Amino acid sequence: MQRGSACFIEQSRESYYDALYYGSQGWHEDRHDLHPWLNHFWGMLVAAYKEFEDRVGTIKGGWGGKSELVRAWVNGRVTSFKASEVAEALPGVSSDLIGSVLRQLRDEGAAKVIGQGRGARWRRK
Repeated sequence: MQRGSACFIEQSRESYYDALYYGSQGWHEDRHDLHPWLNHFWGMLVAAYKEFEDRVGTIKGGWGGKSELVRAWVNGRVTSFKASEVAEALPGVSSDLIGSVLRQLRDEGAAKVIGQGRGARWRRK
């Protein structure tokens, strides 16, 4: 199956119809077999997931996921920013966590803070 911008279903039209044909044999006698169609379906699902993974990268979950979101957002910035801009861009991340990650980045030497309080601006090094 060719990968790319075209739809997986369109690309696998022949194997889809083959799966339907073999899976429906004996339908009226109640002897049909769903396995050919299920194998096709699961193959399509796996291929679509691999395409998704190729486009966006491997998904990392578990603990630290939100901290990694903040780090990725900061690493993608070219200009200085406020902590409130991070909170606006990442609404699912608490302000406390954003502040904690920014301080970690500062302590690691990966970012520096300019100013103090709410008006403070951050810049990645």
